[in-house]
Amino acid sequence: MRTTVGALAFILATMLSSAVQAQVDDGFDAFWDEANADFDTFLEEEDKAFSDFLRDPWKEFESEKPDELPPRPEPPVPEHYDAKAHPADEQPATIVIGEIFKLNRVSDGGNPVIKVADVDEMDFGTAPRRKQGGSKTVVRDTVVIAFDTSPRQMPARPAGDVRHEQPQPPAQDQGRQPADEAPVQEQEPVPDEPSTPQPVTLPPVPPAQSALSPDIPSALLASGSGKVRVSFGGCDLWLTDVTGGTFRMAGTNESAVADAYDALAGTPYRTLLGECDKVRRAMRLNGWGYNRLIEAVAASLATGADERTMLRFFLLKESGSDVRICRKASTGRLMLMVATDCGLFGYPYAEIGGRRYYNVTDRDVSPFYTCETVPGAARPVAMGLSAAPLFAGGGITSVHTSKRSPLTASVTVPEGLAAFYKDYPQCDYAVYLGATVAPGVRQALLASLRPYVEGKGQAEAANLLIGFVQTAFDYKTDGDQFGIEKPFFVEEMFCYPYSDCEDRAILYSFLVRELLGLDVVLLNYPEHMATAVAFDEMVSGDNLSIGGRRFTVCDPTYIGAPIGKAMPQFRGVKADVIVVD
Repeated sequence: MRTTVGALAFILATMLSSAVQAQVDDGFDAFWDEANADFDTFLEEEDKAFSDFLRDPWKEFESEKPDELPPRPEPPVPEHYDAKAHPADEQPATIVIGEIFKLNRVSDGGNPVIKVADVDEMDFGTAPRRKQGGSKTVVRDTVVIAFDTSPRQMPARPAGDVRHEQPQPPAQDQGRQPADEAPVQEQEPVPDEPSTPQPVTLPPVPPAQSALSPDIPSALLASGSGKVRVSFGGCDLWLTDVTGGTFRMAGTNESAVADAYDALAGTPYRTLLGECDKVRRAMRLNGWGYNRLIEAVAASLATGADERTMLRFFLLKESGSDVRICRKASTGRLMLMVATDCGLFGYPYAEIGGRRYYNVTDRDVSPFYTCETVPGAARPVAMGLSAAPLFAGGGITSVHTSKRSPLTASVTVPEGLAAFYKDYPQCDYAVYLGATVAPGVRQALLASLRPYVEGKGQAEAANLLIGFVQTAFDYKTDGDQFGIEKPFFVEEMFCYPYSDCEDRAILYSFLVRELLGLDVVLLNYPEHMATAVAFDEMVSGDNLSIGGRRFTVCDPTYIGAPIGKAMPQFRGVKADVIVVD
């Protein structure tokens, strides 16, 4: 009897609990519906206020000619090391330091920046960083592609040209022994201490994985009623068609732009933006990548040029980006201008409200009209890459072999990433130095080179790596290859037939930091860029001292030169120093 009563009590309690829970769920659903309705009302009021603002008379502004990334006056052919003219035992030189800059990978705005640093406050710690862990590997199908090589386009290696260079015996100047003494800068004396070569200890490289593609929700990959196809990042996306092909503007004056804004605000655009955000997350897009996605969406949803510009402006503005819709004074056509969190080269701009906006529509330099002030907060488009974008498709494969040693690396760069970087705006050097290397490229490169340097002394390992960068890549200036100055992301070293000094310096600094765990600085001369490495064993050679630490010059463009040798014409030239964290 007691068991029966207990069972009945349990059943009644469960029923009451379920009833209470149902009431709670109903109450929560009602609360959620009411909150959503309130939020929708708030957004509608915000959109209405902004469209009213757009109706006010616009002010005329002047476009400024774009800043051009100054071409580095590099030699048309690289310098080759002459061991007889500059023997290993010659008196080392002390590098004259100009300004010192520190690369901060994450600034307040989220973008890498290079800022002037106080040498007296530089602190590298007492031991070199040792990289732990590692990124997962991506193995892609080998598909060699070729880009258009017309003027100002980024040429690629001819289709089918996969390098297989024969390894050459190591040069006689490798494996140099540490000297007893080496000079340092007088203002920052660093005592020489006898040391023995320390073998390089490397973290394990993660095993290779199967091919990695963006994990796009299946609903965004299937066609259906009320959807439009958007081709982006190697995928055919099917997103909500908010315009139905009927979006038309009556003109481009203030009233027509405001009317168009009202019309777009009345569509299910928030559903579309939610889909775009899912694509952004799956493809790991930064601010510029998201801007390109919205550009593709606008091109699929609207046919007229002004309508596409208006739609792009609307979607970016509703996403929180700091953008301006403008009207050219000469033609009356609409123009989109965006604020970015670092300087861009090659894009006309205007200073509005204390912030620089770049014309990303057609790069036309002409007067224009726009709102002088814009209500509300908005964020500039982020140009930094804390993660490499992830696109669908094949890859570009190249094999590079040192002419001074057996070091060989086979790397496949995702085709979509190469195309994305090909059209990437020219930015501050901080963007290239601070960019995260694609996991598949990183793993393939480090796994290829790791067996050659593991267990070696730091100096010997650094010599092997510098010989690889010096001789496994053909040299050509950016002016000769592209017609413009174009710094490379690390991945681009394996996409194009040639590279120059800053590209090699960025690659060498990456390899030394990742494989040897040593601190590296870049030496930025007026006509050249090299690197210097902080060894924790004594290494003789040209050097500089920063924050109480000695850095030995390692020049990845001085062909055949061992570590410790600066190009003769730069030994007495002042160099700015970029400290890479």
